[in-house]
Amino acid sequence: MECESELVAGLVTELSGAFFVIYSVLEITHLLVSTILFTGLCFGGLFVCLKSIIILAIGFLIPRVISFRVKITTAQTFIILFLFFVSFLVFLFFAVSKILCLVI
Repeated sequence: MECESELVAGLVTELSGAFFVIYSVLEITHLLVSTILFTGLCFGGLFVCLKSIIILAIGFLIPRVISFRVKITTAQTFIILFLFFVSFLVFLFFAVSKILCLVI
């Protein structure tokens, strides 16, 4: 009876296998693309979007692909903290590049 709460966890019961992976990838991709477009439009130009796609691919997608499997709750916590760290680095990169463009 104790493991029932872990077995019934929303999308895990509705979708399984490849469909769950596709849904997870689409959900994360939607968040990343909307964040990239929003920051690109705020800081000006679509070239910024291309740079941020490269930064996010190196900083987020590659560690997620090569990392080990963990429980869903642990993975969500890790992803939230990692996204906070990566978004801070991306914002810092955009701010510094914007300041350098204004100075030069």
